[in-house]
Amino acid sequence: GAAKPAAPADAGAGKTAAAAASASYLTQVNGAQALQLPEPFDRAWRSVGLALDRVNFTVEDRDRGQGLYYVRYVDTRDTVNDNRGFFSKLFTRSGGDAARQAKKYRVALKGSGSGTTVTVLNDAGQPESTEIAKRILTLLDEQLH
Repeated sequence: GAAKPAAPADAGAGKTAAAAASASYLTQVNGAQALQLPEPFDRAWRSVGLALDRVNFTVEDRDRGQGLYYVRYVDTRDTVNDNRGFFSKLFTRSGGDAARQAKKYRVALKGSGSGTTVTVLNDAGQPESTEIAKRILTLLDEQLH
């Protein structure tokens, strides 16, 4: 029995660095979803900014001193699940739909030592604990590898 667990550990020893590089940074901090990046704030700030650009977030403002990116996020599942027909969408004047779907969030970075924690806050600056916060962090996580 003891020989079996040792064999996979030996076989995977050479892959440790590659596995660590592709491992997810998603974690929980005080009950809220977060990313734990293994890089100092300066590098994490730049990496997260580039990742936000790549996943087509609208960055409305940034405050590096506070570690905040002010972003707008449209939940694509809202638009995919829209059951109105093509012509209905074409001829309906409902600018409110787009405004309602694009919600404002803050992507907050907090450095500590050689690592940086990334969390999502709502527009009021409170931790966002919805499924959307998890989706935003998952999108960033995918881009940061």
